[in-house]
Amino acid sequence: TFLRSSAARLCRSQKYPLRIFSPLQKVPASSASTHCSDCQCQRCSCMAPHNFASKMNYSTNSEQRSFGSQYVKPEQHTNMVHQVFQSVSSSYDVMNDLMSLTTHRCWKNHMIKGSGYCRAVGEMGDATFLDVAGGTGDIAELIIGELSGKKTGASFRPNVHESQEASAQSSEQQEGAESPVAQFLNQKSRNGKVIISDINGYMLEEGKKRYQRSYNSSNLVKGVPVHWFEANAENLSALPDSSIDGYSISFGIRNVTNIDKALKEAYRVLKPGGHFVCMEFSKVDTPVVREFYDWYSYNVIPKMGEVVLNDRDSYQYLVESIRKFPNQETFLKMVQDAGFKNCYYENLTFGVVAIHHGFKI
Repeated sequence: TFLRSSAARLCRSQKYPLRIFSPLQKVPASSASTHCSDCQCQRCSCMAPHNFASKMNYSTNSEQRSFGSQYVKPEQHTNMVHQVFQSVSSSYDVMNDLMSLTTHRCWKNHMIKGSGYCRAVGEMGDATFLDVAGGTGDIAELIIGELSGKKTGASFRPNVHESQEASAQSSEQQEGAESPVAQFLNQKSRNGKVIISDINGYMLEEGKKRYQRSYNSSNLVKGVPVHWFEANAENLSALPDSSIDGYSISFGIRNVTNIDKALKEAYRVLKPGGHFVCMEFSKVDTPVVREFYDWYSYNVIPKMGEVVLNDRDSYQYLVESIRKFPNQETFLKMVQDAGFKNCYYENLTFGVVAIHHGFKI
């Protein structure tokens, strides 16, 4: 209430209406939007979706990646994004509440509970859920909440944090040794189990601390086994083919250096019948909402980062990375090109956020 009232006073002082809390809005996947295609500015107030999509190359052969409004080499992009999230890891959850006025919690709740994701996958019995770019574990916590109504399954041996050493893991597997995540996959639990993956170890450590405070354990929460797994979404080589029942990624795919590769990895690790769900900021069609959203994004969010964390640059990147991400229809096509079937998306809050679904058949 305090955050909403404060934002309302700020908006009134700037003569901007606060009209962003709309009901969830579902849109057919075939409803492509049209906007001007000749805007050349980096911070386009019209947020022209197909304009950005046409200028960006998201294929695996692209020599550069967008880091906010600048273009860098792929290896630089990965390191720069890592630095951003290392910088914000300790305040990540608090800043999400501040920036979205807690609306992100409603979006995430709908992604896991309202879309049928857990219900459909959970019917498989000993289902394994992978939450990629899971950071501080808030999405996994919702998944655990959905699973925890079941009786506790077989005994579970706590595991340790696994570092990202893809090449070493491959060598060990060839020699017959199992990685910690592979050992976790082999354990049985009638409640199902959850793997929280992130490329940034600092984010995972914050999540473990939060789980330890809330549940006195970071490895067994409400009877559901949890494994923390440091890995790049583009390279999940420690996970065997067809080993995961449900794959979720929330507000993380736009930070991946090679989105196509990450989508193909998601397809590879999912079992036949597995469900892919991705929530990401997207493109707003409603002109009035878009105007306020642009103003708020460029004028308020970086200022929040500067005032609260003395870190304006990280939140400037956040705003710019959202504008560079493909629109709903373009990303839907990318999901389909990765091999997923029966794909669709739904818009939340006028398209500020979109949830894309796909199935491995």
